[in-house]
Amino acid sequence: MSTLNITRGITLHQQHGLGAFPLMSDRFSASEIKTTSATSVVSDNPAAGGEIWNLTPVGADVWIAFGPGTPVAVVGSGMLLKDGSTYQFSATAGYKVAAILA
Repeated sequence: MSTLNITRGITLHQQHGLGAFPLMSDRFSASEIKTTSATSVVSDNPAAGGEIWNLTPVGADVWIAFGPGTPVAVVGSGMLLKDGSTYQFSATAGYKVAAILA
């Protein structure tokens, strides 16, 4: 089993000499889902507009999938996240994440 830690925050833009880039604010929420050999979905928790999500699996590698409604994570498809690595992305409004053990 693995735990997928999810941190969600609003997007701010920090000015930099090369232009503005998105940055997660200090106002965020955190949740987690337990991943098993069956797909697990972050239910009733779709992304809002302007959010940045951080996903970090702890305990094992996981495959993740994104989409509206009820996404389904499938081994060998989507995005592989290695144990302890963090993936940060700008979430599409209305999308959810699903995860399954690799």
